[in-house]
Amino acid sequence: RRLQWKLVEKQQECQGLLQEALKIMEQDTWSLKRPQIIEIPPSPTSWDQEENAGDPLLAEWLEKHGADKATVAVFCYHGFTLNDLLKLATVDDLRYTSIRGGMVCRIWKAIVDHRQNLSQQQLHQQP
Repeated sequence: RRLQWKLVEKQQECQGLLQEALKIMEQDTWSLKRPQIIEIPPSPTSWDQEENAGDPLLAEWLEKHGADKATVAVFCYHGFTLNDLLKLATVDDLRYTSIRGGMVCRIWKAIVDHRQNLSQQQLHQQP
């Protein structure tokens, strides 16, 4: 009798675990079937508008370092400012924008050079 009771308990426990696993699998399946929101980048025709709405200092700095209008527009579209780019941006941030690889390298080098020059200036200014 006691063994039967233990067996019934274990079967109920096992059934509960199976139901929980099934529920999790159903939730995972539902989330995979759910439509995903995909951000579509602006069309090239709207880039001039994006560039005009962005940081003019950023546009000037990027062009000074070889960026074309499309690249400038992408940075403006992503909401960068010159201060963000020079002080906070990482190479991964540049890659995230999906600009061309060569442009990523040139802009990243310019950022690193700027940061190094700034550090050297601060070292020389310390008493």
